[in-house]
Amino acid sequence: MNISKTLTIITTIATAIYFIPVAANSLEAERR
Repeated sequence: MNISKTLTIITTIATAIYFIPVAANSLEAERR
C-alpha cells in the first residue's frame, strides 16, 4: 500500500468536496 499515493487521493477528494460548493455559490452569485 502506497501511503503517499493514498494521501494524494484523500487530499484531492477533500479539496473537491470543499471547492465544489464554493464554485457553485459563486456561479449562483454571478447569475443574479
